[in-house]
Parts: sequence; C-alpha cells; structure tokens
Amino acid sequence: MGVTGPVLQHSCAHNIDSCPEGNGIGTIAITWDAKYLATISDAEIQDVCIWRWTLAVEMPTCTLNLLKEYGVQNYLTINPTNNKELVSNSKTQAIYYLWYEEGDILAHRAPHLTEKVSNASCIFICQML
Repeated sequence: MGVTGPVLQHSCAHNIDSCPEGNGIGTIAITWDAKYLATISDAEIQDVCIWRWTLAVEMPTCTLNLLKEYGVQNYLTINPTNNKELVSNSKTQAIYYLWYEEGDILAHRAPHLTEKVSNASCIFICQML
C-alpha cells in the first residue's frame, strides 16, 4: 500500500554543537514554527543563546551569560504564543527572559523565590509554561 498526500521535507541550515565557547548543550527549546532555537550551555558559567534556526549562520543572534548563583539551569521552554518570551529553571531559581529582536538583546529577570515555593513547585511552574 503506497503513501498518499504530500511528503513534507525539512532541511536544517546548520548543526549546533554549543554556544560560542564550545562547552556543549545543557538544554534546548525550539519555537512552534521552528524558526528560532534557544539553548543553554553545559558550562560552569552557563550561556543562554538564541539562534535563527533557518539561517545558515555559525553564531547565535544573542547570548546572555548567567550568574553562577542562579544554579544549573536544566529546563528551558519558549512561550508558544509569544516566541520572544522564555523561561528556564534550576532546582532553586526560575529565570524569565524577554528577547528584543530589534536589538538582539536578551533581557532577564530572576526573582527571589520565597520559602513558600519549594523546589518541586519551581520545576512544576516552569514546565507548565
């Protein structure tokens, strides 16, 4: 029995091994339309990078160095209704990002978590977004 209908093909413009320092990828997220990719490096000092996935470029559009005090960010997601909003979390810290595409700036906010928010709650909140 044969396959009917159109065959969808997608070719990647490039491979991504890591953020510019070459330390590997710790976590990754892609927008629903597959135009943008966000990565967090697997380095001691982590970098958050935004990539224009459909362009043949070797460097990210923007990079943000995270403070070590934020802990190892091991989860990352992109808002499905606004691809300029991201959130990541470690066991103790959630970080909210806003990408200003016009200037290729990645702003972030890492609010202090109160004792009322446990580690499990932080992970649950971030993974719901």
